[in-house]
Amino acid sequence: KAQLWSTVVKSSQHQDAWTWGGMLVVSVSVAGLVTLAAMTQPSLAPEARHSLLQYVTGKYLLPANCKVQWDWKDPAAVGGTMCFVVRFFQRNGQPYPICDTDQFFVEVTEGTRKVVTISELGSSTDPNNANIAKVKFTVRTAGQYKISVLIGSSHISGSPFTKTFVPGPIDARRSRFIRPASTVICCAGTPTMLHIEPRDEFGNACNFDE
Repeated sequence: KAQLWSTVVKSSQHQDAWTWGGMLVVSVSVAGLVTLAAMTQPSLAPEARHSLLQYVTGKYLLPANCKVQWDWKDPAAVGGTMCFVVRFFQRNGQPYPICDTDQFFVEVTEGTRKVVTISELGSSTDPNNANIAKVKFTVRTAGQYKISVLIGSSHISGSPFTKTFVPGPIDARRSRFIRPASTVICCAGTPTMLHIEPRDEFGNACNFDE
């Protein structure tokens, strides 16, 4: 950069005009143009759609700085309401008070099936929790789920996440007796093998140790 600036100065017919004050004016002008371009062209720098002061001080929401806290251990059994907390931070590392205009979005899917989620932003009782969002959803089907957490079109750090949910306890009412025909013929004194497919209360096939 120093060599480039020296070349520019030497090629100018007014070398005496390139004082430190002049260089400062040029630098500020360039920074202003870059910020203006970022604000008017979001695709160039989505995180820079803010005032020059906010951009310089880092006082704006940065998806890469946001973190997730899970309220369960993976894998978890189906049947319960799952909850996790998203904590939002500015680029400078300070907490960011999340609100409806920040385009916070969560999508939970299992294959092609989408799961309904409920999000609660901030806290009405504790101002120290203004930078959190609580997300809840209920799982009934065992399998691998993808959890995408976005701000606008940008994923937060680690998103999308993958979580596994396993079947619950065996439920006799939902378990099935497997037979090749509607009638089973047994002979006296001869062992007969019968097959039962264990399932939980939601119909998920259960795996168990012998």
